[in-house]
Amino acid sequence: MSVFSLKILIVEDNLSFALELQMLLEELGYKVLGRVDNSTDAFRVIQQKQPDFILMDIDIKGNLSGIEIGNRIKHLEIPILYITSYSDRRHYEAAQASNMIGYMVKPVEKISLKTAIQLSISKAYTLKNQNSNTPRIENNIVHKNYFFFKRQDSFQK
Repeated sequence: MSVFSLKILIVEDNLSFALELQMLLEELGYKVLGRVDNSTDAFRVIQQKQPDFILMDIDIKGNLSGIEIGNRIKHLEIPILYITSYSDRRHYEAAQASNMIGYMVKPVEKISLKTAIQLSISKAYTLKNQNSNTPRIENNIVHKNYFFFKRQDSFQK
């Protein structure tokens, strides 16, 4: 695994599912920055380690939901892919109002996760650069601070 892999934080209170996500992400070539199961630890890790991308469950331990965390960290502009068991319109619309870049309903398969992450990363950084003169080169993305390129199945920073 490259030291330049995107750093992904997993916020999930179901340990077995969090471990499964971590395994899938590592198979896809991504670096898992950490796994947290509650809102307090999620805030701490986000502030201290500044992930490039977050996989967030909506219903987590702690005083805040995943959506509430997303709303509170919106200013950090970290793309959030919600992975949840909620498939109703109310949760989806609430997630959309936060810093959502994607929404997946559990269970998750490797190919679906791979596709969702690639589309989410591409969308997130394309939206950031939409009003600037920063180019997007084929499968690669130029951000003001980074250059993201695809290497095998994952983006590298």
